[in-house]
Amino acid sequence: MEDPLFYTETMARLLARQGKHREAAEIYRHLLARNDRRPEIRQALAALEKQIAKGRSERQQATADLFGRWTELMLRLHNTRRLAGCLNALKERRRGAS
Repeated sequence: MEDPLFYTETMARLLARQGKHREAAEIYRHLLARNDRRPEIRQALAALEKQIAKGRSERQQATADLFGRWTELMLRLHNTRRLAGCLNALKERRRGAS
């Protein structure tokens, strides 16, 4: 959001409920910059920042899990190709021995 006209506490709450935590936090920061004597806004911002950090942490874990699975699959593919090469070499030897 770029229009400060819509930077209201209501808009921040709405965005937070929609899961748009970064946008909501931006609005809360704007509101705090205008009036830092509102503890409820500070608390709402702190809660959102926790949510943002938690989401980042969960995404990082999911990425690590996917990378681990990808690495495992690539190793299996490599081993399968090596085994296929060995089998082909054995077939060629048998043909040559006959």
